[in-house]
Amino acid sequence: MADALDLLIYLDESLTKNLNSLVIDGYIEKRTSKFIEDRTLSAKTGNEGSNQHYGEDRCVRDERDGYKGKNFTEADTITTSNKDNQYLEGKRYVRREEELTRIYSVAKKLNSVYAMQKYIVKLGDKLNVHGFVPKSDLDNFKNTFESIDGVKLEVLPATSDVRLEPPTRLKNSWFARPFRMFVEMYGVPRYNDVDPTLLVAISYTLLFGIMFGDLGQGIILSLVGLVAEKKFNLKLGGVGVRLGISSAIFGVFFGSFFGNEEILSEYFKGFSFFNAMSPENTMTLLMAAIGLGIVLILVSMTFNIILNFKKKNMGEAILSQNGLCGVTFYVAVISAALGMLTGQHFVNIFYILILIVLPLILMFLKEPLIRKLEEHGEMFPNGFGAFFVEGFFELFEVCLSYFSNTLSFVRIGAFAVSHAAMMQV
Repeated sequence: MADALDLLIYLDESLTKNLNSLVIDGYIEKRTSKFIEDRTLSAKTGNEGSNQHYGEDRCVRDERDGYKGKNFTEADTITTSNKDNQYLEGKRYVRREEELTRIYSVAKKLNSVYAMQKYIVKLGDKLNVHGFVPKSDLDNFKNTFESIDGVKLEVLPATSDVRLEPPTRLKNSWFARPFRMFVEMYGVPRYNDVDPTLLVAISYTLLFGIMFGDLGQGIILSLVGLVAEKKFNLKLGGVGVRLGISSAIFGVFFGSFFGNEEILSEYFKGFSFFNAMSPENTMTLLMAAIGLGIVLILVSMTFNIILNFKKKNMGEAILSQNGLCGVTFYVAVISAALGMLTGQHFVNIFYILILIVLPLILMFLKEPLIRKLEEHGEMFPNGFGAFFVEGFFELFEVCLSYFSNTLSFVRIGAFAVSHAAMMQV
């Protein structure tokens, strides 16, 4: 996280008057012209036809004595009619609108003045402007303002005025910079807080490589991420590059190239690959995943302790589940479990009372002790009975969270095994 400095700037009254005349007075005039064109084109074509046929055949015969007569009549009428219709129509509508708007700067001036009030103090004929600037830009900033007549610059520590909170400017390395967006999704850390971006980058990259270790797929993912970052300026592309590199490295460790576990053995002769699908390696992989989870949990708890000590929250730093008592209890239980698995019996009554029971009691009494020692209030304002019931279930939930959070890292090994199995289908 980049360091910052407080800057206190003194301006002469004559200079402030000029600034007022330039910035505050007057109005802003905006003229907007709109040109809208609508075009309509319609067409119609048709073909009408009719065919009518009428025929008649008539015969009359007259027979009398000595006379025969015959009349025959035939009529045939045909009527044919065809009609073609074509219609084409084009319309063009043009509308021109002009909007003239006057926006007075009074509202903007009042809003700017209100926002600047906490940074500006007027003492006699002097106007003090308080601000922040990174240390890397301090020299250029000083040269710019000290060259102006009537301006005096004074450099103070960033935390010199407790009424103002210094801004945060994250400064990360090449490796961790793309992962900053994940941290900013939850909010930017304060000026005196620890920047967790590097921890997020390392843990994210490491866990992804273990779960999806494959040399060929890792190279493809890195190339796709590189194109997305350079050509389309996608921040997620930089993340893909780093995840692909991690996947490729663990792919060499697992001996997997697009799911084939025989190709790399020809080029890395004498190297013993870790076959994730081998039954004898399954338990090793799962236990290693749990061990990695324990390390990450302890690192996170250490971060929490350091932050609380920096903020002088002694009660949270010592008595909370993520404080010193929580770390002591967690490490003691993990060490006892490892001792039982390895056959080393070092747990005794003093170990249990000092490293397990005592931290539990202190975590149970955290809120009453903080009220008594830091706030100088009553330990049990609502009575001990109500506190005991609520505190007991909270402590039970804390112990359960230790177990569940640790065991949840088994999924890392399970993902590695399932990924290797899917590649063989």
